[in-house]
Amino acid sequence: ESLLIDLPNTLYAFPTAMVKTSDGRLLIGTQNGIWIYDGTPIIQEVKSGPGFRATLDFAVENDGSFRFSSDLGFSFYDGTSFEHYFPGNHTLKSENVFKILIDESGRKWFLGNAGRTEFDNTLWAARYGGLADPIGLPLDASFEPDGTKWFMNVSINGVHLARLQGDSINIFPASVTGLGVFTRI
Repeated sequence: ESLLIDLPNTLYAFPTAMVKTSDGRLLIGTQNGIWIYDGTPIIQEVKSGPGFRATLDFAVENDGSFRFSSDLGFSFYDGTSFEHYFPGNHTLKSENVFKILIDESGRKWFLGNAGRTEFDNTLWAARYGGLADPIGLPLDASFEPDGTKWFMNVSINGVHLARLQGDSINIFPASVTGLGVFTRI
């Protein structure tokens, strides 16, 4: 109840994403930055530099550091400082990053409107979607503990799924899944 009272009731603080960290803090992404709520009556507003626009997603590391995505790329916060990642300063494929995931090996996956980017803490790999990439331009993904990765794409033909297991990719088109098959009127 106190969270609703404490969160400033202004348009720029409209919540867009939320995640809980391992130490119990709530990270609340807004249209203009991030608020950190630790259960006390005070919410800390976090802003630094040009990376703060509408927060679209969070990914929290085991050490409590976190990444958050926006329509400008994504940012990393280690608890004291920020590093902003944009297509111009890293091999980030999309400027509009709407989903960040961390798989079982610690690899980071950034899904955006122009493709996906993977980062294994050393090397960046950009994937463009399209005919050469059967996973395409995923809107969302789910990773299983055994390493299996599911990706969801939406197109005019409906929703199709891609399953990545090791080096094997299986595609489940909308005609097979029955998910959101669109018909013309």
